[in-house]
Amino acid sequence: MGWAGGSDATHDKRVASVAERAWAKVEKRGPDECWGWTGATGQKGQPQMSISKRTVSVRRIIWEDVHGEELLKTRQVSTTCKEAKCLNPAHFFLRAFMDHEARFWGFVEKAEGDACWEWKSTFFASGYAAFGMDGKERHASRVAWEFTYGPIEGHVPGHPELEVCVCHRCDNPKCVRPDHLFLGHDRDNIADMHAKGRESRGPEHVKKIRETMAEKAAKREAERRDPTLLSKPMKTAWLVGAGWKIERKRGEPMWFFDPEGVWKPMRVDDAFSLQLRRERNQEAASA
Repeated sequence: MGWAGGSDATHDKRVASVAERAWAKVEKRGPDECWGWTGATGQKGQPQMSISKRTVSVRRIIWEDVHGEELLKTRQVSTTCKEAKCLNPAHFFLRAFMDHEARFWGFVEKAEGDACWEWKSTFFASGYAAFGMDGKERHASRVAWEFTYGPIEGHVPGHPELEVCVCHRCDNPKCVRPDHLFLGHDRDNIADMHAKGRESRGPEHVKKIRETMAEKAAKREAERRDPTLLSKPMKTAWLVGAGWKIERKRGEPMWFFDPEGVWKPMRVDDAFSLQLRRERNQEAASA
């Protein structure tokens, strides 16, 4: 089960000890009823135990004890009754963990013809698509290549100082279309960047900077003319500065409390609208 080690006898003893601990907290009922759990649970309410400083699913422990064999890491135990705390083995069934490849392509908007296939999930600060897999954030373009063509060697053969990377023919960091990608290394990427004028002093880079600055200036002017266009974090900062109090419970949205104590708790947009009206009324009165 992953926490045992040493000889077979030691392994069997540890497994038995863990199973005994698990069964001790199971409330057995009728053969067709749900068996409850009296121990610790995870965020979704499912039974769990701490084994050698690791959190382990109690369902997995019970399943392995009943069947007398180790469960594959690619499988997980679910229940037909859908009860989070149920540990009746008669309700157990095995299913595979989420298919990473199916999940990955579910985030891709595939276009017709030769157009880019753009990523619709999260991105790195650099603007490149990011995909979480096996506890790590990875470049989605690299993952797309590996799902399509197979594993990528870590370094260029004969040149351990050069790391193999996935480059874009289309220069679109959101694109994960396999035939828009090619394998290269840092030198290839730099050469491609210079050839296409994407270096920090290239004309394309300067053009993009000017366009970005113009967009930001237009956005600031629009927000100055109409403060309701401000983002929620900026509205929140405005309200805090005006004396509003915030209360938030885990898993719930923020509630804003009127400093004058007149109104009931509000969501950010309603509270901002009220505060904006007050400030405009004050400006009109003092004019």
